[in-house]
Amino acid sequence: MMRRTVCLLTALCFLLCACGGKEDKAAQSFTLDQDTYNTLSAAVEGFNSQDLRQTAVIIGLTQGDESRYFNQGTYAYSRKEPVAMSGKSTEVYGGDGISVDVYYKAGAYYYSGKAGKFYESFDKEQFLKQYLCTNISLPAENKVSGLRTAQTSAGTKYVLTAVDEDVFNALFGDILLTYSGVKKPQRDKTKYTDGSFTCVLDGEGKLAALSISCKVSLYDSPAYYPTGYVPTEAELCHSFELSYELNVKATGKDVEIESPTTKDFTFLG
Repeated sequence: MMRRTVCLLTALCFLLCACGGKEDKAAQSFTLDQDTYNTLSAAVEGFNSQDLRQTAVIIGLTQGDESRYFNQGTYAYSRKEPVAMSGKSTEVYGGDGISVDVYYKAGAYYYSGKAGKFYESFDKEQFLKQYLCTNISLPAENKVSGLRTAQTSAGTKYVLTAVDEDVFNALFGDILLTYSGVKKPQRDKTKYTDGSFTCVLDGEGKLAALSISCKVSLYDSPAYYPTGYVPTEAELCHSFELSYELNVKATGKDVEIESPTTKDFTFLG
C-alpha cells in the first residue's frame, strides 16, 4: 500500500517541475507581471534550496459528489546525509481507509499500522527521486493565462491560471489510471480544464503553501456490441476533479525527524 502511494505521489512532482510545450492561445492575451513572477520564483527557489523540510500533503480525486481517492500525510525529511524521513499518512480508496506511520533510514522504508509493522529495502537514490524530495517549480510564464492575488492570514496568495494540459497529464495521469475506475481510457482524448496553481508567500516572502487543481474529462474505450451500436462521445466521457495541496510546516534547523525503534518490524524483501 505505502509503496503504491509513494509511486503515485512521485507523479505529482512532475507537474511542479514540468514546463514547455506549445503556447496556449488563451495565454497569448495575458502578460504576467515580471516582478510578480520573479517574486514567486525567488520563493520557490528558496524552498528548493532547503535540504531539511517538513511538509503536509493532501491529494484528492473526486467524481461529482463521490470521492474516488484521498491521501493526506505529514512528513519531515532530510535530503542530505544521513538521508532520513518520518511521517504519518492516511489513504482512502473505495470507502476503505488505512493510516500508517512511515520512516526511512539507511536504505530501508518502514511503515506500521493496524496490519502490522513492516519494512522493505529502498535505495537512497531512489528515495531521493520520490515526491518528498523533488524540487518544485512554477509553470513557464507563457503557460499562465491569468493572475489574481489576495491577502490571507498566512500571507499573500497568488492564483495562477494554468493552460498547459501536458503538465497536468504528467502530474495526475497515474492517479487517474489507477483510481478513476475507467478500465480502458483513451489517453489521447484526455482533456484537462480549469487548471490553477496557487502559491502563498509569508510576510518574509517565503513559500508557505502551494496547491494545484483542475478538472479532467477521461474517455473510456467503446465496448464491442454485436448489434453494431457505437456509443456516443458523451456516453464514453467521465468527468473528474483533481487537487493537490502542499503546506510548508518548517525548513532548515527547525525540522525534527523522529527516530523510532525498528527492531520489531518484519522484512518484506
